[in-house]
Amino acid sequence: MASEQGLDELMRLQVDVPEEVKTAAKIEALKQGKTLSELVEEALRAYLKMTPSAKSNSPKK
Repeated sequence: MASEQGLDELMRLQVDVPEEVKTAAKIEALKQGKTLSELVEEALRAYLKMTPSAKSNSPKK
């Protein structure tokens, strides 16, 4: 996904979530035929698009 957005560099991100959230995310990723990383990246991008503050802080293209 990152390469589709024209980003050359991937960064590792570590987050702490409850075990049930991680398990549900892994199951959903499997259902969609995606990696957990792909699912989390898509979820973060979708959330940031919906967040008004993210729009005002995003870099101009």
